[in-house]
Amino acid sequence: LGYRVIEAADANAALEAVLAERAVLAVIDVQMPGLSGNTVAYRLRSRDWRGRIVMLSGNDSVEAAAAARAAGAD
Repeated sequence: LGYRVIEAADANAALEAVLAERAVLAVIDVQMPGLSGNTVAYRLRSRDWRGRIVMLSGNDSVEAAAAARAAGAD
């Protein structure tokens, strides 16, 4: 289908890669080295990035899901 996957070693690298590569989808782990995934989502949205954000977490609580959505995850 023509998708290209880009990996990043930590949260700061992920943030820069998403912006630099003009990604349309970011799959982000909540607990990343460096910054939390929620912080990455918030920073992407604060830079007017309009792609979709899928947040992954081992925590299935309602509070964790609400925190991800509040940060800008879809």
